[in-house]
Amino acid sequence: MGIMVGLPSPSGSEKDLQLNFGKNMTVQVEMRAPHLPAEWHMQSGIQLTWPHAGTDWAYMLAEVQECFINIAREIAKRELLLIVTPEPEEVKKQIAATVNMNNVRFLECATNDFVVTTVRLSPSVP
Repeated sequence: MGIMVGLPSPSGSEKDLQLNFGKNMTVQVEMRAPHLPAEWHMQSGIQLTWPHAGTDWAYMLAEVQECFINIAREIAKRELLLIVTPEPEEVKKQIAATVNMNNVRFLECATNDFVVTTVRLSPSVP
């Protein structure tokens, strides 16, 4: 299974980036229209966009990061977690002591907010 991320291209069409979490699936589901699946819908993992000093959370960053650490711990107990951050090594330091790192993947990416609107969860084909 993997996460499909729709990325705009200069031509205005959509490009897909698939992050494969190493789970083999025999069916690929592709969603081109906005879709908010229910929490029990098949998914490959959960994405968190990590707060940092360049986000809306700067004024209360320590408190928010502590909350995100707790969320990450609970997610990684049960399923795979993708953390999007411009600072993966810093986030690893923050979570390594309390989070199941076997279930955590990182995507280094510049962010300026914690809201992500282009992520689609989708099974992937091996």
